[in-house]
Amino acid sequence: MLGASRASRAALLDRIREQQGAGGIAVAEGLLVAADACGSSAALATALTDAGLEPAVRAGIATDLLGPAVNPAALPTLQWAVAQRWSRAGDLVPALEAAAATQAFIVAEGEGRITAVEDGIFAFERAVAANGDLQLALNDPALTPAQRVAIARDLLTPRFDPIATMLICHAVGHTSERLDWVLTELLELAAQSRGRVLAEVTTALPLTDTERERLGAALMRIYRRPVQIQAIIDPSVIGGVRVSVGDELIDGTLAARREALARSLTG
Repeated sequence: MLGASRASRAALLDRIREQQGAGGIAVAEGLLVAADACGSSAALATALTDAGLEPAVRAGIATDLLGPAVNPAALPTLQWAVAQRWSRAGDLVPALEAAAATQAFIVAEGEGRITAVEDGIFAFERAVAANGDLQLALNDPALTPAQRVAIARDLLTPRFDPIATMLICHAVGHTSERLDWVLTELLELAAQSRGRVLAEVTTALPLTDTERERLGAALMRIYRRPVQIQAIIDPSVIGGVRVSVGDELIDGTLAARREALARSLTG
């Protein structure tokens, strides 16, 4: 996203957080309906982000065209969102999706369900990452959204929290981005809604409780915020630990050291 869109997205997420879950899950559901409509109609997305129209006019268009489909609880947030400045029409959809996810996570936190929601999204992300055929199917543009969602639902057993299921199904059926990117962003938004940094930690063997606590404390000293650790088991790293936080990578695995040694010898 360019400057104006980035600032508007950040302001929209701040607004969601300030409301502390007011309106409940209906707000998240309504924003996803609006995002779906804008993603399906370039003309609608263009009208709602047209800088040549007054903000009140854009909000009125959103009310007239989307009001009947969007839950009334979500309408004020939608009106506020389209009244902001957007660099490109295409930036509105992912911003609405991020706002919906943030609202859903705040609601889940308030209901004591956030861990179950995060675990469900992470489990689905790991299942997709481990199966190349599944990745291809869920990213296949030749399949309709309904067909991709049907594939995903085969994996979403009743043990998945309904909020996790809602967000996963929307990601599978309605996003134009790569699914692994979207699922990672969902996990990052979940951590941010709790005031935390998301760290993906890869080790050859499961971390013990003591190791997890020590690693969390070390990362908190670096990032100056509590850290949400998502543990990934990968025997190919041999030993050590690889930590990924956003675009930053700390690779202290034996596999990485071996590759570095091999490069130095061949160099």
